[in-house]
Order: sequence, then structure tokens, then C-alpha cells
Amino acid sequence: MYGCIIKDNQFIKKGKFKMSFSHEEIWEAIYKVAKANGLSASGLAKKAGLNPTTFNKSKRFNKDGRERWPSMESISKVLSVTNTSMEDFSKFFHSK
Repeated sequence: MYGCIIKDNQFIKKGKFKMSFSHEEIWEAIYKVAKANGLSASGLAKKAGLNPTTFNKSKRFNKDGRERWPSMESISKVLSVTNTSMEDFSKFFHSK
């Protein structure tokens, strides 16, 4: 996916691009991508071919309270259908 790997919760791209992110930041970045494309979270999920509830806030944690992270497959589909590069996606992590 865009020549990136994940290691210790960091995206690494060809040794040049590296960033850390939290559970909350990755979820917020997904919501920001949706908003930037005029979509709700469920609209983004549908457009990406995912279940419309994939990005619901209620899905951020498992029933036992553990964090639930979106899969790389889901993120990849979101980036593909919104024509968003991994580098552009990363800009949503720390933006307001």
C-alpha cells in the first residue's frame, strides 16, 4: 500500500516518512477524510465497499473495553476511493 509499512504504530515510507499515531488519531483521521470528501463516516464506508457501520464511534472499542483499530485493508480502501495518498492521509493526524 503506497510503499508503506507499519512498525510499532508508525507508518514508514521508503525510509523517509515516519510518524507515530494514537488510536484516537487514526479514527479522527478517517472522519476527517470523510468530511474532506463531503461524506459521513458511514457514507465513506459504503463508498469504500465496507459495511456502513465500519467507522461508527461505537466500534472503536471491543465489548471488554480494548481498543479496536481499523484494519489496513479498510484504510487502503478508503484511501483508494477518495484518491488520498498515505502522505496526505498522515496530514489529518495532527490537524484540527
